[in-house]
Amino acid sequence: MIKLRAELKCYLCGRTAGELETAGGQEGTRRTFRPAPGMESLVGIEVRKARCLGCGGGLYVEEIERVYFLSERPLKPEKRGRKPRRRPAA
Repeated sequence: MIKLRAELKCYLCGRTAGELETAGGQEGTRRTFRPAPGMESLVGIEVRKARCLGCGGGLYVEEIERVYFLSERPLKPEKRGRKPRRRPAA
């Protein structure tokens, strides 16, 4: 599974406002915003309308990175021990 992660930064002062995270390749998925320290009041505001708390500048997405991770469940069930040995019929 792939997640997309991006940093939000201010155009004017370059301060990091937080981090956006979403599941990759899916339309209508929910975005998660993790604010940087001191930017907690940006939670709940639309990203388009958000402004830097320090200078009032607009925010932009600096870089988008793909994060690959495995799902929680194993792909194949684990096998327990060796198979029993077959003895030839006597």
